Amino acid sequence: MPQRGTPVWMRALSILCLVICCLAAPVALVTGWARTILLNENDYLRAVSPVANDVQIQYLIADAVTDQVVTATLGEASTATQAVQARLLRQVVGSAAREVVASPAFADTWRQANAGLYTMLAAEITAGWGKPVVLDLSPIATELQPQIDAVSDTLPIELQIAPEDLRLQVLDAATADAVRRALLNLNRAFYISTVVALLGAAASIALAGDRLRALMRLCFGLAVGATLLIATLLLAQGWATGHAGSQAGAVALEAVVDAATQNLRLASIAAAVVSLLLAALFAGLGSLRGSVSRSSLVG
Repeated sequence: MPQRGTPVWMRALSILCLVICCLAAPVALVTGWARTILLNENDYLRAVSPVANDVQIQYLIADAVTDQVVTATLGEASTATQAVQARLLRQVVGSAAREVVASPAFADTWRQANAGLYTMLAAEITAGWGKPVVLDLSPIATELQPQIDAVSDTLPIELQIAPEDLRLQVLDAATADAVRRALLNLNRAFYISTVVALLGAAASIALAGDRLRALMRLCFGLAVGATLLIATLLLAQGWATGHAGSQAGAVALEAVVDAATQNLRLASIAAAVVSLLLAALFAGLGSLRGSVSRSSLVG
């Protein structure tokens, strides 16, 4: 219970500081993660490279390659004949793409493609301004074409895979510039959000009449903030894939983002769980204190 002598304005200010802290803490977590991953090429490649061995992601990349090749060959299937041809091509190209993507050699292609993506987006921010971001999977064309040629008699048309067909645009120029702008201000956002979160937490507890209850509210608020962060990450991923420029690019970007943000999602879940446990602990301590106080009064 708040102390009777605590002014209303102090309790209101304590709650305001709590809200500010719970809004700033997720921002600090995201920007701290981004500083570690997105501002260091080695850390970024270390995060996304294992994706090459993930079966689920391999299927996503194979689907992206298939979509890109079929679209480059036929364009948009606007007639019934083109729709039939597209279906046959997808079956053949999809099977070949999955085999190529599952091969050990794809790991090097994936790493090189992501190194190029990082260079366009983060390593040369000013040089890349105004340009889209591309995931270059063109090296697998040399492995994909022989497999297509081996079954060419089953295809409705001749299929020649050009390297440029496997350069997937994962972010259009406007979206890429928005990300570059955010990266330029990343350090500032991290330091400001961290300081605001810490000061907000300290002020919320210091101004509260009941410190134990203030700690409980703070932990519960941080759990809510971490949960909202997870939802925001999903929305941001959907927003980014919606600006890829093509279905194939969106699929490829989904694979990259999923790999890059895996640790952030795990950290957010862990923060939510730990915060809830601490909130429950402080609530329990508050109930115990209340029971002790009532027993003392009765005695």
